[in-house]
Amino acid sequence: MVVDEFGQLCHYWRNNDINSYPWTKTYCFGTDITSTPSMIQNTFGSHDINAGDINAGDFEVLVRQGPAQPNALGEGELCRYTRDNTETLEWQVPQIPCFGYPLKSAPALTESRIGSYGHFEVVAWTLFETEGMDSLIANPPRGVGGPEVIIREMVQ
Repeated sequence: MVVDEFGQLCHYWRNNDINSYPWTKTYCFGTDITSTPSMIQNTFGSHDINAGDINAGDFEVLVRQGPAQPNALGEGELCRYTRDNTETLEWQVPQIPCFGYPLKSAPALTESRIGSYGHFEVVAWTLFETEGMDSLIANPPRGVGGPEVIIREMVQ
């Protein structure tokens, strides 16, 4: 679970192997967070349980962060954080963590079953050419870049 704590994102996990099921805070990251984060576990990892590989994918978090540009409304922009669940288990800030999409709301994130790994789909209240609720479908952002938006449509 990832939560906003005083403008930072903090990751907690629950140990289900202990009867009291304690929650442990592991790491805080990010600054100037201005929305509730949206978190998924993607399907980028391998899934060969018979070979002893139980990685089910990396964690992805999208959030509204800070003002995109100082203005009277104080909108933030869409930002992404990831955690590689096969190596260090540390949260990573991509070289280009924010994509410049001006947001007025927290984003909602899911990974669809379209394509070999699926596409990330985001719904958020945006301020592109006009203000409104937008649905963004993006190729999964691997590596340092942001998502490549392949469909953007106003939600009626």
